[in-house]
Amino acid sequence: TSTNGLGINECHISTYNNCSLSSLTPNERTIIFPGGDTRCIGNSSDASFDGKFGFMVIPGVNGNTNDVLFNLADGGACWDQISSAAHLCNQQVLIPKLVGIYDRVFKGNPFKDWLLVDVPYCGGDAHVGYFSEHADWDTKFEDSEYGVVQNGAVNVQSALDWLIDNIEKTPGNLVVSGESAGALGVQVWAHPIKVQLDAIDNNCFPSRAVFIIDSYVGFFPPGIQGKILQDTWNVCKNSLVMKYYSDDVMQKCRAGILEAFDFVKEAASYHSNVPFAFIQSKVDSIQETFYSSIAITETNMSLQDDFLTECEFSNGANSILQQYTDYPNIVTYFINSKQHMYLTYERLYTSDATGTKTTAFEPNLITWISLLNSYASTECVGDVRNAKDCDPELNVTFRYCHEDLVGKKFYVHTPKGECDDFDNNDNDDDDDKSSMLFTWTMIC
Repeated sequence: TSTNGLGINECHISTYNNCSLSSLTPNERTIIFPGGDTRCIGNSSDASFDGKFGFMVIPGVNGNTNDVLFNLADGGACWDQISSAAHLCNQQVLIPKLVGIYDRVFKGNPFKDWLLVDVPYCGGDAHVGYFSEHADWDTKFEDSEYGVVQNGAVNVQSALDWLIDNIEKTPGNLVVSGESAGALGVQVWAHPIKVQLDAIDNNCFPSRAVFIIDSYVGFFPPGIQGKILQDTWNVCKNSLVMKYYSDDVMQKCRAGILEAFDFVKEAASYHSNVPFAFIQSKVDSIQETFYSSIAITETNMSLQDDFLTECEFSNGANSILQQYTDYPNIVTYFINSKQHMYLTYERLYTSDATGTKTTAFEPNLITWISLLNSYASTECVGDVRNAKDCDPELNVTFRYCHEDLVGKKFYVHTPKGECDDFDNNDNDDDDDKSSMLFTWTMIC
């Protein structure tokens, strides 16, 4: 392990060095470079870290491996030559600031003592691309030898493999989170990640888990998402992910009609005791912009035709979340705001359902997160209504809460293992609605 010019530790996995967790400096950031088939779009010596992919690890306090936060970072998207040349996605590894969920000092951060594995985003493929080659794409960093290869899924799996190799047992508490493009990644990766981590103990002691999906609900122009997943990001051939899903999901992928909510529905059914928690501003200019950009490049329609108004976005996002009405473990925290992303910013601690500069509404955002693995609820402030048509008034007042999306409450029970001698202690005491997240310990 060495320290680079940014003051961040680096470790390169090789035949002689596996960059073990025990070798990392406590409470410091280390970028681990796994090599192999991992890569960034900007795979060039002109990019940061010479264009190599690496994931960030901060060891848990006092060697804690029972509590694991596995995060998929944000960074736009590239789905064709135009978006790639316009640099609409991160093309190299960027190291996050130690704020929000990364803050290791602030006492209000429920994750400050946890083992943190953060997967940077540099493939432009929502962390799901699989050996997807594009010889005609341009990037900010030229790589004439290989061209552009989107391999985000391999990057994620490399970080997960390292984690599995470095913890002795399935984590008692697991949070898988993602922001923006990473939020889309979590919708696909939540199921494979949990299955692989639970398998460490042969499913005897499954994690008490939470999946947090921050600021990308998956609202795209009709008919486009399946095409990008199949043709651009090569998801149908992504064995790292697709082997964990049903034939129905694979058939939709091959037919070009697969959407993110298909992954979420199947995962939420399989992990019916795990909360899938969306954080969603009622207006989000970044999500609106990417909707319009994709529509323009993929449908040849004009900017005027494809540019979303704020109320069109709000209604569209709600239409996606209505897909989950019958899934009790899928909840949403709506915020009367135009902000994009919360988990990796200081506003994580200053936001509630009424906006980003107040925590008077209960539960505020950080409290809601802290309760998720015992009690999960949908929170929304505004008039409850069923508005299918755009209402220009909503652009300013944020008064709209869709009647199909409010009032959902979900109580989490102790996970049940598959071993005969496993005492899952499943009783009413485990379901204490006031118990805070992360104070729970598996009893076996």
